[in-house]
Amino acid sequence: MKLDCIIFDLDGVIINSDFFTVSYCRDFNVAASVFKTFFETEFKDCLIGKSDLKEVLQKHLKSWNWNSTVDEFLLYWFNVENKPNDELLNFVDALKQNGIRCVIGTNQEKYRTEFVCSKIGQHFAAVYASYQLQHIKPQKEYFTKLLKLEKQSRKIVYLLMIRLKISTQATNSE
Repeated sequence: MKLDCIIFDLDGVIINSDFFTVSYCRDFNVAASVFKTFFETEFKDCLIGKSDLKEVLQKHLKSWNWNSTVDEFLLYWFNVENKPNDELLNFVDALKQNGIRCVIGTNQEKYRTEFVCSKIGQHFAAVYASYQLQHIKPQKEYFTKLLKLEKQSRKIVYLLMIRLKISTQATNSE
């Protein structure tokens, strides 16, 4: 049976960058520990669509030495992490030309999902973000909802947190 669909994880597969907090701490002289509570608590609700990231961030920005708007903070954050794996994106395009549906399956909140889609969305048939599915990976419910949405695909491969060295010649040799 021929492979129908590949689900690509975003961070660590399609996007290869350090967490924005590494750059932020350096650029704004902030200890990494100031982000710990946020990412361990409130951010998790943003990932499943229970909270809006812009609203949640409002109360933290001052203590994080940010003196501008929430939108500008998000732009800084998302641009720092915007390092797509161009070689992999070229491979995705080659897979699509060979009839394989390529989608993203990711733990993301609404605004970063929108940002990523505006940058690399054209390479993928769909993006399934945790905020939309209201569950995060690796929860069974996340994958159940994703697979229900991808019901037209019979044979699916999921690429999770691996860095691939890929030659597009592999797709042309079949």
